[in-house]
Amino acid sequence: MIGVNYKWHKKWSATLDPKFIFYAVQSPANNTGPRKPLGVRVKTDIRYHIQNVFIAPELVFGYTSTKITTEFGVNCIGGNCDYYTLQEYTEIKKEAGGAIKFGFTGPIRKNNENWKLELYTGIGVSFFDFKEKGIPPVGSFVRPPTHEDGLGTMDEDEPNIMIPFGLIITYRIK
Repeated sequence: MIGVNYKWHKKWSATLDPKFIFYAVQSPANNTGPRKPLGVRVKTDIRYHIQNVFIAPELVFGYTSTKITTEFGVNCIGGNCDYYTLQEYTEIKKEAGGAIKFGFTGPIRKNNENWKLELYTGIGVSFFDFKEKGIPPVGSFVRPPTHEDGLGTMDEDEPNIMIPFGLIITYRIK
């Protein structure tokens, strides 16, 4: 990921940090194959600097389309289905959120101020919207999809805790 930070004043700067999503570390319990995500996530903030420390409100927007293979029941009535089939469908996840983050920056080497190390953390909320496309005609999920991340289940249209943190190496272009 390559981001941009523009400092227009000694105390103020803005950051745009896009991320391309193409790999999922974990496979959820309700499917039978690896996840195949494809999407983008953009973070942006406006920073107020006090020497090497900064505070910043951060906005996050994301769109991810994930191919998932799972089991569907076809022509189900009262829990009884004519037959079952494994099919691939697409889960679309949209994210919008915000956070307050705190961090500090410092040079990696004293004799070269262009290379810096940045460490930050914060807290905020994210809202998610999930849609499923490509479900077989007259098909229904045998196990309804669950939306999980490393911290637990993500609830749709409800605030989810977001804890931004990171360690970034930056290079200043003069």
